[in-house]
This record gives sequence, C-alpha cells and structure tokens, in this order.
Amino acid sequence: MSYGKLFLLLTASFIINQAITEKTALANTENNKETSKIYLLKHTKCRYRKKDRVTYCVDAKNKPITGEIRLYEDGEIIRSIPVTQGLIDGTMKSFETNGDKRYIREYKKGRLHGIEETYYPENKVEKIIPYVNGYKEGVAKEFYPNGYMSKQYTYVEDKLDGKMRTYTNDGKVLYNIITANDKYVEATCNYLNQDNKISAKQVPAIVLEAVNEGCGTLGEELKTNYCSITISSDIEGCDLSWIKKNEEELKRYIKILPPTTNKDNTD
Repeated sequence: MSYGKLFLLLTASFIINQAITEKTALANTENNKETSKIYLLKHTKCRYRKKDRVTYCVDAKNKPITGEIRLYEDGEIIRSIPVTQGLIDGTMKSFETNGDKRYIREYKKGRLHGIEETYYPENKVEKIIPYVNGYKEGVAKEFYPNGYMSKQYTYVEDKLDGKMRTYTNDGKVLYNIITANDKYVEATCNYLNQDNKISAKQVPAIVLEAVNEGCGTLGEELKTNYCSITISSDIEGCDLSWIKKNEEELKRYIKILPPTTNKDNTD
C-alpha cells in the first residue's frame, strides 16, 4: 500500500471517528438536558399503582417525565422528586420552609427501595422503615422526640413478622412481642413491683386480640403492679360489636373504658 493511500485511509478513519464522537457527545448533552429539566409539582401528575407498587409521573400533556419535580413555598424548595422515564427513581426529599427535613424516601424504578426516614422538628428522626421493591422488608425503628427508641420491629413482605420490642421514653424495655402475619401473637409486659423493681408477666391472648382488632393500645410507661394497656371502644377504628361480644372475657383481665375516656387501665 502506498503512502498516499494509507494517508487517505487514516484521514477517512479520523473523520468517521470524529463524527461518532460528536454524535455521542450531542446525545449525552441532550440526555443531560432532559435529566436536569425542572417541573413544578402543580404542572405534573404522579399516581401510585397498587397492583405493582409503582409510582409514575406525567407532565401536563400526560407524557412521562424525566427530570426533577419540585414544590416551592415562600421561595424555598420543600419537595424534590427525581423521575426517569415517568418512574420515580432516586431520593425523594421533603423539607419545611426553614430547611428542616420532613421525610426522605429512596426509590428504584418507581418502587420504594431502600430507607424511608421521617422526622420530628429540628431534624430529629421519628421513623426508619426499610423497603425492598415496594415492600416493607427488614428491621424498622421508631423514636421519641428526645432521641430514645420507642419501638423496634421486623417486616417480611410488608407484614409484621418476628420480634418486636417497645420502650419507655428513658430507654427501659416495656413490651417483648412476637408478631406473625401482621398480628401480635404473644407478648410479655414489664411493670414495677412493690419493691419498685421491674417484673414481667404474660399478656393474655384476649388482650392481644383486642389490640389486633384495633380496640386496644399499648402504653409507653412502666406502671406500678400492672401493665400499661388501654382497651376502649372509643379508639378510632374499633368495632364496638367486637367489644360487646368479648366483654365478659376481657373484664377478667382489664377494665374496659367507656367511650370518651382516655385513662390507662390494667390487665
């Protein structure tokens, strides 16, 4: 091959490679523009599909969004939602106007995937809940405003399943609970005995059933000689017919509170 032909081939190769490089650079620039596009929340629609646990977002023309959706208040960003091809993908953030966090949620291709954190004022953590592909999965924690943990429990495929422990607001263990299929199945409660020392006793099955039925709540304090539990038909969501049906058995363990009463009772 002559030097002239070799030179022409090298020149042609350089021109082709340069064209490919320029085309790729242009495509990357366009993609970056698309990724960095800002949408106002009021001009978008985000919907949650329960069947596959996916949240998708479209613009005012019902076209899938790629970019960032923002909500402003008093000139401050109070919500930021990253979206790729219509699916929330990345870290969604929500803030107060003073910059304090409200919640942070991790998404992957439209589904909650990672840690969801919610906050009290002054960026104090309230809840930490882990997700995998849209389902609550793993050890979750809740906290009092003073920073002490109030609850620790385990999710398996979006349902309570495993050990749960609740605490007083100064760190003492109050309840040890076994959960399964989103229900409390067994529990012991701690209380202060006559010597002002912590003792434990089994929680009756009917009392746990009341809690599972939404007619009972577990307290947050160590009581003297009894467990901190409230059973009442006044609790929101409680089925009064269930209370009436089981009233006699419940009275063996706990005094049932009439409606509009909010005091703690014994089991």
